[in-house]
Amino acid sequence: MNENELIEQISWQIDKNNKDRVPKKTLSEENFARKFRPALFQAFADLGFKRNGWKWSRFVDYATKTPEDYAYLYNRVLRLVLDLKNSYDDFFELGIEGGTCQFPNPLADLNRLESLFLEYFKTYYKIKNQLHYDLPRQNYAGSMIRGKIKWDETIKNSTSIFPLEFHSIVQRKEFTTPENILLILCAEWIYKESSRLLLEDYADPLSENQVTKLEKIISNAKSILTNFPLPNVLLHSKRYWGMNAKDARINNLISDTQNRIKKNEITNEGYADLLEWIIKFREQNIWLVNSQTPTQRPLKTRKNLDAMYEAWIFFEFANYCEKTGRLRDIVIQKGERKFEFAYNGYRMIFRWERKFFPPGEGDEEGSDDKHAWAAEAWPDFTVFLDDEIIGVFDAKNYSLDEGETSPINKILAYMTNLDTNLGVLFFPYKPMCWDDFDRSTKIKKSSIAIKKYSPNISENELNMMIRNITEKRWNDLGAREKIILGLYMPKPEFTRRHQRDPTKAMVENPNLTMSLVRFTPSPDPLWISMREEAIEFVLSELTKRISTKIVSKYLLE
Repeated sequence: MNENELIEQISWQIDKNNKDRVPKKTLSEENFARKFRPALFQAFADLGFKRNGWKWSRFVDYATKTPEDYAYLYNRVLRLVLDLKNSYDDFFELGIEGGTCQFPNPLADLNRLESLFLEYFKTYYKIKNQLHYDLPRQNYAGSMIRGKIKWDETIKNSTSIFPLEFHSIVQRKEFTTPENILLILCAEWIYKESSRLLLEDYADPLSENQVTKLEKIISNAKSILTNFPLPNVLLHSKRYWGMNAKDARINNLISDTQNRIKKNEITNEGYADLLEWIIKFREQNIWLVNSQTPTQRPLKTRKNLDAMYEAWIFFEFANYCEKTGRLRDIVIQKGERKFEFAYNGYRMIFRWERKFFPPGEGDEEGSDDKHAWAAEAWPDFTVFLDDEIIGVFDAKNYSLDEGETSPINKILAYMTNLDTNLGVLFFPYKPMCWDDFDRSTKIKKSSIAIKKYSPNISENELNMMIRNITEKRWNDLGAREKIILGLYMPKPEFTRRHQRDPTKAMVENPNLTMSLVRFTPSPDPLWISMREEAIEFVLSELTKRISTKIVSKYLLE
């Protein structure tokens, strides 16, 4: 039994069409699986999941998720990459099993690519139906009446009562304008790139649906190139065929069109839409696709999900810094992934997957003996102030019932080895919050909180409040209800654990802080607000370290 077969079998166990189905919660219990589904559990062990640290319950959760469950994480990373790119030349590659995945990835996002092409076709017909001809003005003087007569100039230059020569403005029709050339050129790009995508010999072949979509796009683009009503424009545009979409000569066409729009020489709004479309097309980087490009979204494997979770956290932090005016620069291409952000006049650097070696170890390029002193360290994220590490973070894409001991020990080891007093662990389902609890847990927790808040409350009032509270989600609770629960429950976004660092007691140093931070990939407004609160919490903890570093340097001087 291979991995895909195991996933299908587990999904079938809880399928409503299966007469012998079992609840997912029951199937997730290891003892149940060992006793009643031994073949599945044995396959789970034989495929190496157990050996690689997976718990049975996590794999069941992973196997029973639908493509829609993964879609948000993928689409959110894609949206953030597009929003944070410095230019259309930027793209992001994520290391996955079997190679890399590019963002944007035109093949994995063929629906998005198809939508982009359909947007062009709509713009094309909008322009074609009101085709704008460039009509440059020319001065004319002669006995024939042409165009709009300039009477002031005609009378001024006349030597008789009746003018023998008329001065006027005439307009000469010209079809080969920059904007019309671009209009055809875009169709040629679509035809060329779609044809290449269809013929590429991929390691993972295109699906029948993907082939059908590409063939439809090719047919529509070919129709435009064959039936365009202005043959001179079509002929002139061929000078640019074969050029890369980023070629300087094509940039000149774009600049000329932009200038003509600004001068109101172009009145058809479709041409402005065309320029916007060209930006989107360039961002796709379709020409980078080759036979090794994945043809599907690379999420449904255990390692790829974890890698995507890390990428998502990195881009959410960068996006938040941009929204709050703190982002200064971001690097997302191969090499060192990082972004710089400012706070109170100080610049910090958030680095992803920076590897550290102790003195004398590591290769020449990767050696970094200024930070690690005991062992090699490779945390998911590190934050620098100047050349000093002020925070170290790790992302753990764990299920709800997986333990915290191992990652806590790991982050504490990083903190010691890299000499920093802030460590953060990101989990998708921890710390648990109100919406995670079942009804019995909500009743127990709310009862304790209400009694502590109002020691003299009557039994009837207590029961009424408990019923009222336990039926609601966190976002639906009133302000007073949230205050009551919040006073006696840990804040849902994060938990903190502190320990005084005796070696740094000589300065006003904050406690060593290790925090578990809730980072749930979901479009639900609750989780979005929690993420932003958690990010602000982490940034505020970092700023405390800025003060510490300043005091330390001052004392040393």
